[in-house]
Amino acid sequence: MYHFWRQNPLLRPALFFLSGIALEESFCGLLPGIILFITCMLALLIPAIFKMRRSVLPALLFFFLGIAFHHTNQADAIEPFEGIVCLKVSSPVRIKEKGLLFTATITETNLTYFKSPAKKQIRVYLKGRYLNPPFGLGDCLLADLSVSGLPQPDNPGAYDYGVYLKRKNVWGQAFLDSGSWNIIAHQHSLFELAETNRNTVLQIIDHHIQSSQDRAMLKALLCGYTEDLDAETRSDFSGSGIMHMLAISGMHMGIILLILQRLFHFIPNRVLRIASLILSLWAFAVFTGMSPSVLRACTMCSLYLLGDLFERRHNAWNAVAFALLVLLTYNTQLLFNAGFQLSFFALGGILLSLPSHSQRPANWMRRFLQQIRLLILISLSAQIATLPVALPLFHSFPLYFLLGNILIVPLAAPIMYLGLALIAFNWVPLLSSGIAFCLDFMLKSCRFLAGVISSLPHSQMDFSHWTPEDSLWYIIFLLGILVIWKLKESHNFIPPILLAIFLLINSVDSLIQRNKKCGLVVFKEKASTWLCYYEQGSAVVYGNNPGSDGFIRIVNPFLQSEGLSHNGQFHPLSENTLITFPKCRIFYATGALPGMLEATEIPSILVLDKNAELDPIFLSDSLNFCNIVLAENLGYWQRQKCLPFLSSDTNKIYDIRSLGAFQIDLWNYSSNMK
Repeated sequence: MYHFWRQNPLLRPALFFLSGIALEESFCGLLPGIILFITCMLALLIPAIFKMRRSVLPALLFFFLGIAFHHTNQADAIEPFEGIVCLKVSSPVRIKEKGLLFTATITETNLTYFKSPAKKQIRVYLKGRYLNPPFGLGDCLLADLSVSGLPQPDNPGAYDYGVYLKRKNVWGQAFLDSGSWNIIAHQHSLFELAETNRNTVLQIIDHHIQSSQDRAMLKALLCGYTEDLDAETRSDFSGSGIMHMLAISGMHMGIILLILQRLFHFIPNRVLRIASLILSLWAFAVFTGMSPSVLRACTMCSLYLLGDLFERRHNAWNAVAFALLVLLTYNTQLLFNAGFQLSFFALGGILLSLPSHSQRPANWMRRFLQQIRLLILISLSAQIATLPVALPLFHSFPLYFLLGNILIVPLAAPIMYLGLALIAFNWVPLLSSGIAFCLDFMLKSCRFLAGVISSLPHSQMDFSHWTPEDSLWYIIFLLGILVIWKLKESHNFIPPILLAIFLLINSVDSLIQRNKKCGLVVFKEKASTWLCYYEQGSAVVYGNNPGSDGFIRIVNPFLQSEGLSHNGQFHPLSENTLITFPKCRIFYATGALPGMLEATEIPSILVLDKNAELDPIFLSDSLNFCNIVLAENLGYWQRQKCLPFLSSDTNKIYDIRSLGAFQIDLWNYSSNMK
């Protein structure tokens, strides 16, 4: 272990910098996150204290730099306002069904309050029907718009779009009418040039490739443009475990680097040749949209080329650490991007599993078998390493991913070669037609193979109840294997063992706390009402609309996020239903309510749904209703009629329409609603 740190001096600062960012992010969140990263830091410091005292202060410096960088990168969401502002379009304009969507930076505003939104990015929705965007990247608009803050999820466990915007340094949303804006200026930029060139390439692909599915695949492989990929193609590639083939990553950057090295081989000056390679790689990164995986690969390739320039020995782990430091310094929010995490986890797994030295066999058959073994090893290690990130996100695992990686992924390189040749020679009719024919055959072969693999029996294993705590158990298992495999010749087992013990304790504690939870959720949905009572890790679900897909869209994400076991079925709700649980009583009310209900000591919740008519006698005779929930589909007139009867010091009124889902914790119950 000691020699590993000495051979990779950049790895320790990178880990401390990452820990500082994670600690700053979790400071306002969960306390276990703070304890986890402090423990990791102490575990890393143990070998430094005894053998590497000189590296302690630099490591701590990077730790506090991570905290400082992430703190300065955080910003408050924009407070809601209406007014005239100057906007600079900072992203490509997308055409949606009911309007346009783009990101813009507020450059000036007529507001003078203390939290000025100037220089902040917002997501803008322009209403109307458009065949082509009336403006583009770099245009400056004078707009009269309504700006709101980051959205909050309506239901627990639902996708948090506000956090997604925050990770992209977007701090508000705006809704713009079709006649309330004017173009006032245009500012040229490198990103605008890249967008223009990408649109030209997309037009060439549209002209030569006939099938819309094939066009979408080629656009994703060459340009990182995934907007045209249909649900069938995504499902087939995901089911066969090769979705990474359609996302520009290290594999694609490696192919581009090989092509560029052959193209620039004629440049005699070594410095000029390497400088041209680095500039071309970053130009391709800008061209494809600068996704986290592209930035990581481009940074590592640049370091590799600089090592060649200065005749220094290449070290893969140092390159990984350098890429981490550069990218997180550029934008600390990248650490919480799923693509960023998957990219580095996959690369780390590959580096840990690859043999340090391998001889090239003389026989061509042995060379072929060696390449197959290497491909299998890379696929296995990347898939295993990314499981802690992928399973909580996707809740499924492709069982036949090896088949997809062996049969389909090798076709990516020739497809990219032919695609670049098509772009270069599109002005030659006969040659471009021949290249397009070959491309069409290879793209159809990829789609056919992906469809066959994804349709095999049990192609995907369901992990719908996989939680972050399960990922901690998985990490403990991987750390144990790593200790046995990589550190068997070392006597310094203390850091990994301490980290594994803490992860085990944290995971067991999380499991105990989850099994203690007991509560009730009334979900927000216009068409239906859903009730979920959960206790000791299991849940019971009630719904009033059997034909609605709300159970899958709304209730299932909550069950998955909490790790609650459920049989996938729900109980029907009929008119005026009384449901009694061990720790609460629910009266689901529709139509005319009956007389009084028997009072009980457990907390009682009244859910008023569509056409509910409240009788004052009913409320006065059932005094222990601690919470009264107005469901989403309770009509306006019913609300106005019921509200005067609900005003009381003992009753807490919760309106789902304006406040989102109603959730109450019954394990540690208090009369305050959550």
